[in-house]
Amino acid sequence: QISGVATGEYVLVKQINKIADFWDSQEFILVRHRDQENCMILGGLDEISQALEEQQIQVQTCLASRYVAGIRPIVEEWDTKLQAVGDVLEEWINVQKNWIYLEFVFSSDDIKKQLPDESKLFAKVDKTFRKLMQMTAANNNVISICTEPGLLEQLRECTESLDKVQKRLEDYLETKRATFPRFYFLSND
Repeated sequence: QISGVATGEYVLVKQINKIADFWDSQEFILVRHRDQENCMILGGLDEISQALEEQQIQVQTCLASRYVAGIRPIVEEWDTKLQAVGDVLEEWINVQKNWIYLEFVFSSDDIKKQLPDESKLFAKVDKTFRKLMQMTAANNNVISICTEPGLLEQLRECTESLDKVQKRLEDYLETKRATFPRFYFLSND
C-alpha cells in the first residue's frame, strides 16, 4: 500500500512539474499597435488560453486525487496561480479591447475639446496601459506578470474608468444625433 501511495504521488508530482515547466517558459506574444514604434499590445492569446484551461483541469484532477495529501500545498499553489492568470488575462483582454477603440477616438483633438473630463480619465488609463505593456515587453513571462501583486486590481480600475469614458462618449454621440438626425444612421464604432 505504501508503494501504491508513493507511485500515485509521484505521478502527481510529475504532472505538476510538467505544468510548472510549461509556465516557466510561456511568454506573451507582443505585436505593434497601429505601427506605433513604442506601443505594443498582446497578441496570440488563444494558445495561452487553451493551455490555461487544460492545465486548470489537470490541477483540479490532481486536487481530487486520493494521493494528493503529501503534495497538497504545491498543487493548491498552482491552482491559485492558474486562477490568477485566468482572472488577469480576462481583465487584460477587456482593457486592451476597450483601450484600442478609445485610443483611436481620443487621438482626435476635437473629441478632447468636446469631452475634456473623459479625455483626462482616458489619458490616465492610457498611461497605465502603456506602462503595463512596457513592463511586459521587458519581462514577458506570463506567470510572473499575471501573478504580479496588485495587477488585477489595477486592470479592474482601468476597466471601470474605460466603461465610464465609453458611456459618456455614447451619451455625447447621442446628443449629436438629436441635434443632427442624419447621425442616427452611423454606429458608435
